Amino acid sequence: MTTENPYPWADGMNCAVTVCDTGGTILYMNDKARTTFARHGDMIGKNLFDCHSERSRGIIRRLLADGGTNAYTIEKNGVRKMIYQTRRLQVAVRRGFRPERRGQLREPRKSVPRQAGGCSRR
Repeated sequence: MTTENPYPWADGMNCAVTVCDTGGTILYMNDKARTTFARHGDMIGKNLFDCHSERSRGIIRRLLADGGTNAYTIEKNGVRKMIYQTRRLQVAVRRGFRPERRGQLREPRKSVPRQAGGCSRR
């Protein structure tokens, strides 16, 4: 049985992407993440809190609860890496919904003050 990938945006990225639920259970890892953490075996279904320090767990819990971003660099085995952690919200999208057609989800137009004595267009 083949399951559709719910995170197609992560497949083509040239970085490791790991997605977890709000409890820390790993739901998805792209190929780069699987390669990076291969020595730990299949991590899908495992909890990412188990492999982080108490300080890191606190940061991840805050990100999952409140949002925000945690970005920093590390060096491992002589390789400098950038770590970028953030919460991604799942948004349900109805098939066939075209907000640009009905004007929904568009920012309201801002009125542009006209210059005295002429048109504001150039």
